[in-house]
Amino acid sequence: MDNKATRRRLKISINLGITSALTLLILLTTTTLCLVILWNLREILRDDLQKQLDNTLRVAALLVDGRHLPELTDPSQETGETYLVTKHSLQAIQKQIPEVHFIYTMRRNDDGDAIFVVDAETDPAAMSHIGDVYADMTPVMRQALQATAPGQTFIEREPSPDQWGTWLSGFITLGDGQGGSAGLLGMDISAGTIASYELRAVSIMVSISVAVSLVVLVLGLFLSRRITTPLKALESDMDRITQFKIDDNTVVSSVFTEIRRMSDAVNDMKGSLRAC
Repeated sequence: MDNKATRRRLKISINLGITSALTLLILLTTTTLCLVILWNLREILRDDLQKQLDNTLRVAALLVDGRHLPELTDPSQETGETYLVTKHSLQAIQKQIPEVHFIYTMRRNDDGDAIFVVDAETDPAAMSHIGDVYADMTPVMRQALQATAPGQTFIEREPSPDQWGTWLSGFITLGDGQGGSAGLLGMDISAGTIASYELRAVSIMVSISVAVSLVVLVLGLFLSRRITTPLKALESDMDRITQFKIDDNTVVSSVFTEIRRMSDAVNDMKGSLRAC
C-alpha cells in the first residue's frame, strides 16, 4: 500500500522531467564553467593590471627628476621651487591616469625607514609631508628601497592595507644622475577599482550563464513537446482500445524511432482485435 502511495506521489510528466533535468544540467555546467573561468580571469586581470602599472611607472619616471630627492629633507622646503616642480609633475601624471589614487616619491632615511619626499596629494588630511615615515612597509616596498640601479620596477601582487585604505602599489627607482638610485616613485591603485573590474567580469559571466540557461530551457520545452505530443496521442488511443473502440489506425508522426514502434505496435494490436 505504501509503495502504491509512493508511486502516486512521485508521478511527474515527461515534459516537466525533461525540461527540469536539462535546466538543472545546464545550470550546474555553466556555474562550474563560470567559476573556473572567473578564477582564471581574476589572475589575467591582475596580470594585466600589473603590466599597466609597470608601463605607467616607466613613463612617469621619465617626467620626474630623481636628482632633487636628496635635497628635500625638511617640510619647510614644501613651498620651494624644487619641491613644487616635482609635485606639479606628479599631479600632471595623476590627471592622465584616473585609476591611480596616490602618486608620490619616497626614499630611505638613515634608520632604514621608508619616508615620503614629494606627494601629489592636495588634501591636507591625506597628504604626506617630507620626512613622514611610512609605517606599513611591505616586502616589495622594502625590496624596491634597497635597489641600487635606476629604472627598476617593483609591483605588488596583492593589495595591501595601510592607514588610508587598501591598495595595489607599484614602485620604480629614480636615478640620482650618477647611475644609482635616489629613491622611488610610487603609485597606488585602490582595491575598490580592482574589485570593480572583477565585478564587471562576474556580471558578464552571469549574464552569459543566464542567457545560455534560458536558451536551453526553451530547447528543452521544444524537445519535451516533440516527445509528449505523440505519447499523448498514443495514450488516448489506448484509452479507446480499453473501451473496445478499435476504429481506424492512429497515425503518429515522430522523429523518435521508439515512439514510431509503439504506434506500430498499437495499430497491430488493433488489427488483431478487429480480426477476432
